[in-house]
Amino acid sequence: MFHRSLDNLPSARHPKSQTGPLGPYPVTSLIGAFIGVVVVAGIIALAWFISQPSPDDAVFLALVPTKATQKESTEVMPAESVMGLQAKPKPSLPTRRISMQEVAQMEIDRLREPASRLYSKKPESDTSMTIDNLDPASPLLNEAESLLKMYLAAPFRKKKTEYVMHAPETLEHMTKFYDVQGNQDPVIGKRLEAQLLRVGSAMLIQLVYASPSRIEQNVVALFHQTKGAGLLLDWESWVGYSDVGWTQYQEDKPQNPAWFCVVAEAADYYNYEFSDRARYVCLRLSNPEGTHFLYGYVLRSSQLGHYLNTRLNTDDFAITGRRTVSMKLLVKTSFPYPAKSNQCVNIREAVTDRWFMFDWEAGS
Repeated sequence: MFHRSLDNLPSARHPKSQTGPLGPYPVTSLIGAFIGVVVVAGIIALAWFISQPSPDDAVFLALVPTKATQKESTEVMPAESVMGLQAKPKPSLPTRRISMQEVAQMEIDRLREPASRLYSKKPESDTSMTIDNLDPASPLLNEAESLLKMYLAAPFRKKKTEYVMHAPETLEHMTKFYDVQGNQDPVIGKRLEAQLLRVGSAMLIQLVYASPSRIEQNVVALFHQTKGAGLLLDWESWVGYSDVGWTQYQEDKPQNPAWFCVVAEAADYYNYEFSDRARYVCLRLSNPEGTHFLYGYVLRSSQLGHYLNTRLNTDDFAITGRRTVSMKLLVKTSFPYPAKSNQCVNIREAVTDRWFMFDWEAGS
């Protein structure tokens, strides 16, 4: 009566067991499941560890971009939108090395520049020229003579321009003077004079040589001092350069004015368009070698006519027939139209009583 079967006890505290994968025993099933989870986790961890690259492999992989990094993004992102991202600087262009020949040419170009402001700007005060004899031992004299020797010994024209003023323009004049007009450098002999010429702070060296090829039996070499304190030859005055060859000029008889280096003397030839001696002053204009000449006419009533008449004593020559003086002139002449003679020209302008000009006199 008091004894019950165990099967009849309430199941509130002890729920009924359920059949699991390990059998009908619940504790054994839990332990087995736990062990299974641990084993699977261990296998996964071991597989992950084995799959990690070594340090050397990591370096190699970093150098080989993946497909994702090889593909360029089509989206443009400003640099300031990402912290620490900076635009890559553009590669600098390689600097070209300058050769020694280029350095030497730059130095030559620098030395060609005029020495002072007087070469490009007219002096505000006295422009008179002072002339002093140079001592035979003067370094300036030695430099000038050495430069003239180098100019004469230069094997080709381009080399000669290294020793002259205004080289690019002078090279063009050289081509015209030697090749077109058929002229040559003057023949020089013994040095007769060596002088220092000054106009304000501008300085020139003047060397006078005997020359059988010149009408005055001498030739003048002038050297301008440059900014680098070196000397350069005034080539135009050295050769007596003219814009046109004398023979060609007389054949063409152009009305366009042309510049000539001439030796001017008094003359008494009044003819053709210039037959009125009361109206004109007549001068004989010779080329530097004395092989060609023109008769040049200028109005007596003009300032230039009065100056030339006084300097060359043209009125005295008309009476006595004796030439007592000559002078170098840089003149601009032209033929009248229509020209009746190939020897009679108008003197349009006379700039200097020498064959060279400072740059401020030339208006440059």
